[in-house]
Amino acid sequence: MGRTIIESALVDATPTRVFAALSTPSELMQWWTDPALCSAVAWEMDLRPTGQWRSRWRWVHDGSEFELGGEVLEVDPPRLLVVSWRDERYAGFPATTVRYELEPSGGGTIVRVTHSGFDDVRPDHDDYNGGWSSVLNKLARHVVG
Repeated sequence: MGRTIIESALVDATPTRVFAALSTPSELMQWWTDPALCSAVAWEMDLRPTGQWRSRWRWVHDGSEFELGGEVLEVDPPRLLVVSWRDERYAGFPATTVRYELEPSGGGTIVRVTHSGFDDVRPDHDDYNGGWSSVLNKLARHVVG
């Protein structure tokens, strides 16, 4: 049986604005990074089904780097983005799937992230569990700031 991470947040911006922040490399570089812990050093996104995405990260404490990346599986702006997710820190594990669903709510957007495809013994699940709420908080601050 697999495990799934589901997080959601109400963001004070339109779905179009939120989708742009989730899919534009220059914006992802601005908001997803954490200069005190781990800085983003590169983002690429070929925003079409079968297109590739990748990001490169550098740990502040020792300068080592790692890559996250995968394939764009579904794109339906501004309501849906689905990507496969590979993290080179967890080599040998199959890719997981990250699904961003955007739903208008009043003048804002409910953003729901579903990260699935973990089996019961994957250490990356424990690493990511709880981390997505931080990602959504950064996204929310970015799109209103």
